[in-house]
Amino acid sequence: MNGAEEKEKNAELRICRRCLTRELADSARFSDVSELVAAIPAEERAAEQITAGRLSVCKGCERLFEGMCLLCGCYVEYRAAKKNADCPGHFWTSTGL
Repeated sequence: MNGAEEKEKNAELRICRRCLTRELADSARFSDVSELVAAIPAEERAAEQITAGRLSVCKGCERLFEGMCLLCGCYVEYRAAKKNADCPGHFWTSTGL
């Protein structure tokens, strides 16, 4: 890769404040988080609709940064997938999730 190609590729890779790990260019981080989510036992995993609703709330939150919650440091995709988890800012409970 020459200098111009590298510069163009770096311009495409941007910091995404309100992105989940699956939306970032860092596929290794997404793989790590995906493995953590997959390892949650079925009886401890939230229903897909609940997880999706929670992540929707997270994506609208000012405290989301590159898939991590700035309140507690967790990866939101992991926390949202756990049945008995709650948002540290109580944003999920305020929306009925």
